[in-house]
Formats: sequence, structure tokens, C-alpha cells
Amino acid sequence: PFLDLLFGFLDQPEPLDHRLAGYFEKVLSTLLRHRCLALAAYLNARGPPLFAAFARHAGNYSVAQLLKRLLLPKYACVESELFFWDLDGPGSGPDPSSAGKGWCAWATWPGTLPALLS
Repeated sequence: PFLDLLFGFLDQPEPLDHRLAGYFEKVLSTLLRHRCLALAAYLNARGPPLFAAFARHAGNYSVAQLLKRLLLPKYACVESELFFWDLDGPGSGPDPSSAGKGWCAWATWPGTLPALLS
């Protein structure tokens, strides 16, 4: 529920408030540093619909910075994060050993480039 609420920010119509988008970027950047496995598993599990929400707001600087970071090839989680603790409590999120294995796999999807160009 926490991540669903957080990413619900992208469900707003364009344009996003730049100040709020900056806070959104800050929170996600912190989660990428400290809860990378959980966040990567969430992003990969939500797949194309979540990517489409990011792409729809790519004109916003903060969202574009996040999208750029997530599309880097094999944006890997740090090795020290071997234990997976779900953000919403143990057992509530996707298994980190699933698709992507600790990194956001959006860059490898065939529909990524067409979605960004549309």
C-alpha cells in the first residue's frame, strides 16, 4: 500500500506540480539507495503500466531524472542488501529473486523506446 500510494502521484493529469515532483524524486532516490531490492521488485512487478505513467510525465524534470536513472543498464542494488524486508511488512511484496533480480528491467523491454517516443 505505501508504494501504491507513492506511485499514485503519477496518476495525476499533466502537468505535475514541479515542487511536489521534486519531493517525489527525493523520496524515490532515497528508497533506491536504502531499499533497492524491494523497490526494484516492485517496479518490475508493476511493469508496463507503471512505466507508462513515468513516460507520460517525462516532460517534468524530476520525473525525467528518475526515469533516466531507472533506465540505466542493470541499475544494480548494492551487494550489502542481501536481506529483503518489504516496505509494507514481511511477505507483503514481490519476491526479490523474481524478474529483474535486483534491478529495474524496464530498459530491456521491447516497448520502452516506443513509449518514450510517443
